This record gives sequence, structure tokens and C-alpha cells, in this order.
Amino acid sequence: MYRSVPAFAAALALLAACASYHPAPISAAAGAHALEARTLDNPRLERFIAAAQSLNGAKAGTRRWGLAKLTLAAVYYHPELDIARTKLAAARAGVTAARQIPNPSLDFGITYNGTTTVPSPWTVGPLVNFILETFGKRGYRTAEARALADAARDDLASATWQV
Repeated sequence: MYRSVPAFAAALALLAACASYHPAPISAAAGAHALEARTLDNPRLERFIAAAQSLNGAKAGTRRWGLAKLTLAAVYYHPELDIARTKLAAARAGVTAARQIPNPSLDFGITYNGTTTVPSPWTVGPLVNFILETFGKRGYRTAEARALADAARDDLASATWQV
């Protein structure tokens, strides 16, 4: 009886460490509000313009909106870049997921023990399933995810160039 307590505690500790996914609903009203909230006095937009101007050697700190600054604002708010950034974020999340060890699962199954007949050879008990990865499968999966992240980064660069 007391020998099974540490095994049961270890199984509970393993199950408590499992990652889980909680979906978040998409709100059309929140999306419309975010679209309407786009302004030219956005602090992130100002940092983007300052960084772009410093890369080009232009004089930063000008409060006047000319063609160059409006063009940078159009690039910053362009929807294709948002799509490409989202794809890059998803690809980076895929790298994180590819590095993870698969979670064990807990099932309750019916087992048959042919050596006993009292009270019944059939029992219902917990079954803990562990996935053993062999031959570097996690490394291959991670390398594939990194390649997809690199491709998404290149897609973002292409979308930026096209915009």
C-alpha cells in the first residue's frame, strides 16, 4: 500500500507539469477599435520613423510631416506587414513548440490478469503513456521549425520591400 504512494505522487507531479492551451476569442469590435485607433502620434510609430531615419542618415526629431514621414507611416500601418509579422510570430512559436518534450497522457483502461480469478480477472486502472523520441526526432523537428521561421523572416523582408 505505502509503496504505491510515491509512484502515485510522481505521476501526479508529471501530470501537473503538462502544458495546456486556452483559446482566446477573436472580437470584431476590438479589431475595429484597433483599426480606428491608428494615429500619427503613436509612440511606436514615432520610434519606427526615428529608427528608419537614423538608418538613412536623415535628421531625426522633425515634427513636420512630409512625404518621407508619411511614406514611413504608410509602411508601418500596411496590412501586409501585419500579416507577415503574425506569420513570423507563429513560426517562432512553432520553434518553441518543436523543442518541447511530448506530454505524457493518462488513460483509464481495462486490463486482464489471467493469473487470478478472485474476484475477477478484469480490472480498470490508470495507464500512463509516455512518448519516447528516438533517433533525434526532436532535433529534426526543431531544425524544420527553425527553417520555417527563417522563411517567415524572409517573407517579412519581401513584404516590406514590396510595400
